[in-house]
Amino acid sequence: MKFILVLSTLAILAACSTPYQETGLAGGVEATMIAPGTAQISVKTNAYTNRSTAYQFALLKAAETTLQQGYGHFQIVSQDQYAKAGSNTTYNSYTGNFQTNSFSKPRVDAIIQMFKGKKPSSAPANVFDATEIANTLGPQLRG
Repeated sequence: MKFILVLSTLAILAACSTPYQETGLAGGVEATMIAPGTAQISVKTNAYTNRSTAYQFALLKAAETTLQQGYGHFQIVSQDQYAKAGSNTTYNSYTGNFQTNSFSKPRVDAIIQMFKGKKPSSAPANVFDATEIANTLGPQLRG
């Protein structure tokens, strides 16, 4: 019985995480062109989304932006991963007690430089093939 309760809780929490979407009230991703071939990628998620997923959202948005702009690969020039922390207090009328819950909302901000053609085989680890990322992460994150 406990096992079923735990699975149900996990399923509900997973359903509450920020979906891969353009930024809206529930969070999401956005790309802003800041110069030709250069974009800023921003990811804002809710407290039910983990940091790893937020980073994957950033990679996918970078790949999509790279392809939309007519480029083949991109390099992460700078990135900042952090969490917006907070708390909320609720009153439980049944017990008569207040309860404070802390939360952390993962964020990713990155600057990418886009390049024409295929990713060179000698490229450093922060250079990604946009088609490969879009084909790998796209189906996984879009559900």
